[in-house]
Amino acid sequence: MIKVPRNFRIAVDSREKRPLLFPAHLRYFDEGGKPHLVRLETVVETLPYGDYCPAGNIKAVAVERKGSAEEIAGNLLTSDRRRALSSLRRLAEGTEQPILLLDFPISQLMGVEKGRPAPGEVISALLRLVRELGLSLIHASSGASPATRRNLGSIVAHMLLEGALSYARNG
Repeated sequence: MIKVPRNFRIAVDSREKRPLLFPAHLRYFDEGGKPHLVRLETVVETLPYGDYCPAGNIKAVAVERKGSAEEIAGNLLTSDRRRALSSLRRLAEGTEQPILLLDFPISQLMGVEKGRPAPGEVISALLRLVRELGLSLIHASSGASPATRRNLGSIVAHMLLEGALSYARNG
């Protein structure tokens, strides 16, 4: 069994406009159900892809966070598509567990406003991309309050720690 670290560092991409808030400690339960108190630390650096990963181990797991339906629509349905697809392709090819995190109310994907895509167009393009690249799609809207942003930070920290431990176990 892989030992759960006492300290875990999370790399946050320097270009992340609204970084998640991470708690100082994480209560992690191993496969046997034993609790471990893990001290979290964040470091800001320019990542080659993704917004969050275990520091020094981007090959294990990386999370790309999208903060709005407008961002997704812009990435998939505008002239920005080529750049965005290249970035997501690097994520999918560069890490064992590529995760796309939707950090906004999911119903926004179906909204239609003047000049926006038709209902369903954004979600259809997104689901095709997820399937094509083999991304894990997770929805967890943190909202604006520090408490809900810290809760999402805790969830992402769990995903990163679990991904790093899985990578260490499986090589």
